[in-house]
Amino acid sequence: MIETETALAPLDTDVRYRLRVLHDDAAEDDRAVALGLLAAGRAGGPETLAEPGGDRAAVARILDRVDGRDRALFYDAWYRMKIPYGEAEPDSWYVLALALGRTSGDLPAALDLHARVLLLLADAEDPAAVFAREFGLTGEPAGTLKDAVLAGAPFLRATPKPWRARLRDRALAVWTGLREEERPLLLLEFRQRVEGLEQVRFFLDGRTEDNRGVGAVLQRCASTDPAAWTDSQLAVATLALMWREAGFCLQELNQSIISLPLVADFVVRRVRAYEQVLGIPPAPLPEGIADLARLYGGLRVRIERDHLRCLQFDGSNWERREFLVPRRSCAEALPLPATLRGRLETAFGAPLAGEGPAAWAAAVDNAVAAGLTPTDVIRTLGAWAVADELLPVDYAIFTAPMSNAKLAAPWTLDYEDVFCYTAFAGGFDWSAEGVPFDFVRIANAIGQRLRYNVVKKAQNYTLVRRFKAQSFNVPDIAVAEDANHEGHRAAGIRMSCRVPTHVHHEGITWKGLADIRLNRTFYREHLEFRPSDIPAASRLAEWLGWIADAVYERGLEFDAKYGKKLPRTEGAA
Repeated sequence: MIETETALAPLDTDVRYRLRVLHDDAAEDDRAVALGLLAAGRAGGPETLAEPGGDRAAVARILDRVDGRDRALFYDAWYRMKIPYGEAEPDSWYVLALALGRTSGDLPAALDLHARVLLLLADAEDPAAVFAREFGLTGEPAGTLKDAVLAGAPFLRATPKPWRARLRDRALAVWTGLREEERPLLLLEFRQRVEGLEQVRFFLDGRTEDNRGVGAVLQRCASTDPAAWTDSQLAVATLALMWREAGFCLQELNQSIISLPLVADFVVRRVRAYEQVLGIPPAPLPEGIADLARLYGGLRVRIERDHLRCLQFDGSNWERREFLVPRRSCAEALPLPATLRGRLETAFGAPLAGEGPAAWAAAVDNAVAAGLTPTDVIRTLGAWAVADELLPVDYAIFTAPMSNAKLAAPWTLDYEDVFCYTAFAGGFDWSAEGVPFDFVRIANAIGQRLRYNVVKKAQNYTLVRRFKAQSFNVPDIAVAEDANHEGHRAAGIRMSCRVPTHVHHEGITWKGLADIRLNRTFYREHLEFRPSDIPAASRLAEWLGWIADAVYERGLEFDAKYGKKLPRTEGAA
């Protein structure tokens, strides 16, 4: 058993909390939405809460009475405010609910008012006066959301947010401070980078914008003086700048409301979370927006020394959640299990001593001495992986460059230069699991896509690109991979775990060229990959990297047929 396995259990709970936006029986969410409807004047007066039956019964009555369109609008807004942390700040929700009331449910106008009021509150000497001026609320600020709704009073949390002070002026100063010929260059770079990402889905001005939509916003910013930018345009441009400087996963904000104060809140919350993990005191927050992003980036680099930065995502709605796995827990999983060592010794008729890269180099040598090829090492590892009791899967997929022939310049890799092997679990029945493709077509669909991914990722290493570069991956676990992807649906890619690895050649470490992917086809909650599965999965990636390095060092290559369309496969392992 991995020593840190018990310590990883809370991580599963935390990530599940942040991904499952509506929790348990949704009582908390129902209550927040009901209070929001009351605050907006869309569900009668606050006396509704005092009717017989208690708080929960009152909430149910409110939700039953209101117009269904209002109910759907408020639930959607509440859901988006809870991304990506699985919770929304009640004072911010109160302001949005009031804004929806003030604008008669005009969501784009309400979002604009919400952002503006949050910034006004940060700059005001008397925040209660902002509520009076913008929403007509008077009286002493209430201590809870419910009390504020009942009294029609301001509601302010005790925790100040000094990073919001003069935020618009500080963000605008970044862009007005650039020369007019520099600004378009930077913004058009951001446009290309955003459009090259996998599935951006921002909630902007009351609608969901994909990569091209966000790219179009950046294009308009490039062709317009910053003084004329809308608040949404300033928020998108500033978010892109902070993303470039900090290096976070931009898609972690998928489906969330994009506004300047909420972007700043996301960055500051992550900064404080990283400081807590590192055990260091909170640093003073820089005045400059770019400097704040660089603070985030510096902490991210420190975090990654001792942690794998990973993602959990939902293929049905493109949401992402970051989580951290201690590298120590992955290192503890690396020693060769006796069952795997036994398989390798039996397959190649020779003892296998030692651990680490030397053991896998010996496995490659043993395979060659037995008249076999490095592919047989991968086959043996794959057969063991799909049957591993610690992490059983239906498919185990291994991808790496075919040989060292183009590793001096990997951006010249062609599809046939990339090896991709899929191992299937013994007894796996694709037809019984409702997978449209058979073994051969599953392997070919997977191989075609993953070879494409490697060739695209390799373009990051050159300025003169044959294709638009694909961003590098961090380890991830996913559900509903087949919801919005025809290829995944056909090949049965449903619940997956992906871990990239590095390969080495002539002193250079290359990333993005090799990875392992694990897949389960049977939809059950207990079969979803969890953060605590990452150590067991990461050892497969590490072993793949060591095998590949041994192959390249010896001038060997994997079987060329796994760089092409297969006429047949070995079937299940």
